[in-house]
Amino acid sequence: MSLKKLLSVLAIVIGIVIIAYVIVDQMQYSKKQSVVRVGVLVPLTGKFANYGEDIKNALELAQKDIKTKQGLDMEFFYEDSGADPKTAVPAAMKLMQVNKVSLVIGGPGSTANFAVAPLFEKERVFFMPISHAPKLVDAGNYIFKMMPEFYTEIDSMTEEIISQGKKRIAVMYDSSSDSQIDNRAYFEKIFTKRGGTIVLSEGFDSKTTTDYRASLAKIKEENPEGLYIFAVDKDAGLIVRQAREMQIESQFYSLSALNSEEFFRGAGDASKGMIITDSFFTCEQQENQEIADYCKKYQNSYNGRHPLYFGSRAYDALTIVSGLIKKSSLHIDTQEGKDVLMQQLLTVSRYNGVSGNMSIDKKGNALDNTYVMRVARDRKFIKK
Repeated sequence: MSLKKLLSVLAIVIGIVIIAYVIVDQMQYSKKQSVVRVGVLVPLTGKFANYGEDIKNALELAQKDIKTKQGLDMEFFYEDSGADPKTAVPAAMKLMQVNKVSLVIGGPGSTANFAVAPLFEKERVFFMPISHAPKLVDAGNYIFKMMPEFYTEIDSMTEEIISQGKKRIAVMYDSSSDSQIDNRAYFEKIFTKRGGTIVLSEGFDSKTTTDYRASLAKIKEENPEGLYIFAVDKDAGLIVRQAREMQIESQFYSLSALNSEEFFRGAGDASKGMIITDSFFTCEQQENQEIADYCKKYQNSYNGRHPLYFGSRAYDALTIVSGLIKKSSLHIDTQEGKDVLMQQLLTVSRYNGVSGNMSIDKKGNALDNTYVMRVARDRKFIKK
């Protein structure tokens, strides 16, 4: 073979190799583009760890279902927020700078969420905390608060208390939580407007307190008709048990966050008769087939563990986002894709998912106006 022919053959071979390389590179790029990188910044340690673990479990179920039903791949990067700004801030930076995520599912812990929200907003990363903190709705355009604030629950409970003819109410609240401080203030404001009397408002620091008897002794002296507790499930369980041990006979009230095994582990049989406002979501006496299927799948996957409302909202949040991405073929790592997703999220109304009925208002605040009263019986909350 002449040198000229040999060079021609080599040129053809090199051309084929280059074309093949470009094709493979484009295929790999397309594959990368089809995978949605999701940060999960939830408390896996500390007082909110129970909720964080529930969210993590629910997201894993959502990831599988989204792949099966929508054909969309989602890659998760987990970080522990500890519900503490000192832990959450570097974790958030890692998710953005190292893992290059465009979407972060957050958990409860208002002080941590307030600290990281401006960071995500600055970098135009969607942050969807499973949190009740009302002020998060003003944190930025990329912040979508996926839990309704407790105010509507407190409105419902105030009506319940008044309908029971109870006028003298004491309050216990976690003074280390911005959300619980807001909840306490809101309840006291509307209850007194309705003619009720707050006989005592007693704060405690959940970071340092596990013995509530000193506060409960003050409450016992006032002999209130009811005690409204603003605390997470673990703390509230201990408060209820210690209160009954001290023979405080007041009617106990609280919020939906107490519908968990963690609360009943602390309260035990002392929980009997306690009333909470709660979401439509529950695995007890569930007639909604979608919720019943979710509960069964969750319990089978996680050794019979009881699913919480927090996880169900995370499941729905991710499913909503994935549906919008799939429908419009969005690449949310591009500004164009982010702009479209943002506008579409603000138009979500009456989404029926495993957490019940959800809508998102123009501020990026997820709403759920379907609340029921539940009462504790046999270490379970059942419809009142």
